[in-house]
Amino acid sequence: MRKIKGKKLIQHALIFGLFATIFIPSSTFAWPSTGGFAFNIQPNQGNTRSEGAYRSANTTAIPWGVQVDSSNESGDKTYTRFWIEGVDGTNVSESANVLEDSGDKWVNPYSTANQRTVYLTAENNNYNSESFLVTGFWDEEK
Repeated sequence: MRKIKGKKLIQHALIFGLFATIFIPSSTFAWPSTGGFAFNIQPNQGNTRSEGAYRSANTTAIPWGVQVDSSNESGDKTYTRFWIEGVDGTNVSESANVLEDSGDKWVNPYSTANQRTVYLTAENNNYNSESFLVTGFWDEEK
């Protein structure tokens, strides 16, 4: 009798775990794996970059991502340009213009981004003398 109760308890726990996994809402991606950033975007498209993060992916099918939470650039909901690069400043992905407060933006990297340290890099998408603060999260691989 005691063994049967123990088995039933385990069965109920497994069923509860299964239902919790299915019915409790979860995000498809939980920020941040790499972390947050706060960049002072330079005038005239000067580059600003994060500390490095090791990208262990060995395929270009696994994208890197960025999310812009806020920007104090003049105007409503503005864009900032992002890409990842190697320690030597070589771009290892195409750039993406990311709209403030618009959710995640995922970009497939070049093969040269695989299994190395990469740096999130940003610049103003407009060539002008304005500088501003932009904050958000990024991840070197999804």
